[in-house]
Amino acid sequence: MIIMHTANRDEYESEIKTGSYGSLILERCGFIHCSDLDTYYLVAPNFKDDYAEKVILLIDTDKLNCEVKWEDGGGLDFPHIYGLLNQEAIVGVYEHLWSDKKEWIPNEELKKYAVNGFKRQTMELRKINVQDAVAQWEYTTALPADENGLTNPYHGVSFEEYKEEVLPALISYEHPVNMPDWFVPETYYYLWDECRLIGEFRIRHYLTEALRNGAGHIGYSIRKEERGKGYGTAGLKLTVQTAKEIIPEDEIYLRVNKDNIASRKVMLNNGARCTGEDEDHYFMRIPKTTSPEADER
Repeated sequence: MIIMHTANRDEYESEIKTGSYGSLILERCGFIHCSDLDTYYLVAPNFKDDYAEKVILLIDTDKLNCEVKWEDGGGLDFPHIYGLLNQEAIVGVYEHLWSDKKEWIPNEELKKYAVNGFKRQTMELRKINVQDAVAQWEYTTALPADENGLTNPYHGVSFEEYKEEVLPALISYEHPVNMPDWFVPETYYYLWDECRLIGEFRIRHYLTEALRNGAGHIGYSIRKEERGKGYGTAGLKLTVQTAKEIIPEDEIYLRVNKDNIASRKVMLNNGARCTGEDEDHYFMRIPKTTSPEADER
C-alpha cells in the first residue's frame, strides 16, 4: 500500500543522506505521522501557515523495515510508522503545492499513482433517487432499527416493498403533502465513493422547538465496515455544505450520544462546538458562516 508523509525539505534532505529518515520526528512524537491520499485533504490545512518548504514522500508499506499501525487521529484512522523510514520504502518525493488560497493542489505525479492503483476517493453526495434503488435498499434494509440514536423503521424491508412504498415516501418527504403540521420536510442523501454506497445523510429543512432541543438538522450513518476510514468526516462536510443552502437558521444543529465518541469527533472535525448536554446526549452546532477545517488530530 502507498501512504504519504509531509516533511520539511531541509530536514528530509539532511537525514536521507544516512540512508533513512525520521530520527527527529521519532524523538518529538514517537512515530512518523502519515496519511493516505483519501484523507490527506484533511491533513493539508495543518501546514498552510508553516513557512518551511515542504515535500510529500510516497511510501510503500510493503518495503518498510518497521511497523505501521493505523490509529485514531481525531475520528479518523491514520497510518503511523514506528521506526526509521528506510530509503528503499520511499518511492517518490514531490513538492507540496499550494493554490493562491493556500489549498493543497494534488501533484500530477500523484494522479499518475492513482491510475496505477494509488487509491483515491471520488466521493459525492447524491440525493435519493429511483435509479439507485437497489443500492439504497440494500443499505436501508441492513441498517439497524436503532443505532446510536438514528432510527430506521425500514430495517429488513423487502426490495418490492422498498421500491413500491418506502422509496416514494422518502422522496416525497422533501416536499410533503397531506402531512401533520408538526412534520418537517427532510431530504435523504447518500454518500458514494465511486460505485459504492457508503452512508446515509438526512437534512431536516428547519427546526421546530422539538428538533432545536433534540435531533437537530442532520442525522447520518456510515456502513459498518467502512467506519474509521474518514467517510464520516468527509460525508458530513459535504452534507453541511448542502445544508447551508437549505436551512434558514444561522447554525446547523446536531445531536450525538455521549457514548458515540467517534461520531462526536466527526462533528468536531467539521467545526462543531458543544453547546449543551443532557443525560445521554451532547448538543453540537456548526456555524453557517465559517468553513470548517478538519485537523489531523
